[in-house]
Amino acid sequence: GVDSNEKRQSEGDGQRSDSIMVLSINPDKKTTEIVSIPRDTQAEIVGHDSVEKINHAYAYGGPDMAVKSLEKLLDVPIDHYATVDMDGIKGMVDEIGGVDVISNATFSYSGYSFVKGEKTHLDGDKALAFIRSRKEEGAGGDFGQQERQQLVLRGIANELTSVKSLTNCNGVTNQIKENVTTDLS
Repeated sequence: GVDSNEKRQSEGDGQRSDSIMVLSINPDKKTTEIVSIPRDTQAEIVGHDSVEKINHAYAYGGPDMAVKSLEKLLDVPIDHYATVDMDGIKGMVDEIGGVDVISNATFSYSGYSFVKGEKTHLDGDKALAFIRSRKEEGAGGDFGQQERQQLVLRGIANELTSVKSLTNCNGVTNQIKENVTTDLS
């Protein structure tokens, strides 16, 4: 996911990967695994001849450079990519009527409070607060943030596969078109 918030845009800073996940789908076993890569992981930025934070690859060369750098870091081929604008998460969550998650930490962020182990219903704004928090007391840093991002993505996936989401197929499709870039055809 990329986060092109107003502060970064006003400073002329490029989009950096705020969240990097590698999704492995095994159709034979019918399993899906998500591995989060810490955005501050030091890695060779392929095509930039430097070793620095892996999230810089996207800012330097978009998804192609990010994918090549991840392939080099992980020593695995990556067949496809999807880039999700973090602000788009808000719209997607709102279009599907929200998602339910069990918080992995007790913390407050952007006017919202979350309690570890407590189930909470997230609308779009609350979902953004849940996935953006990392430096606040109790939030668990990058690893806590990565876990929350996966919780929300799984919640979205669960809602998208439910009968309920079929009633708002156009709204969901529009949110995906506006906020997701991919090389999948």
